[in-house]
Amino acid sequence: MTADVYAGDDALRDGAALEGATATAYTYFIIADPDADVLLRIANQFNFANVAPWRVELAHRLDGCVTISVEMRTIAGAVAESIRRKLLQLTSVTDVEVHETRNGVESGGP
Repeated sequence: MTADVYAGDDALRDGAALEGATATAYTYFIIADPDADVLLRIANQFNFANVAPWRVELAHRLDGCVTISVEMRTIAGAVAESIRRKLLQLTSVTDVEVHETRNGVESGGP
């Protein structure tokens, strides 16, 4: 697999295989500017997982920002981290947190 140098993606540089993600889910909590195309820009980054999101929620906050929550299932940890880095590079995104849930137990991140 070719490394994405713009996202600092070197997890697969030495041909390392992706670990299985059978019962793992990653939930992204994203804070972004309320641009008209913000959901489209963010959704485009999830195309790299090659699976549809399990759940997506968008809400406006009182401070004028939007929060977007995206749950992805059956993706590997390296893919989840790569998407997080790609999201942080978007100019409209101000913060991204990722929480890993493995067999129903949430941990701090991938």
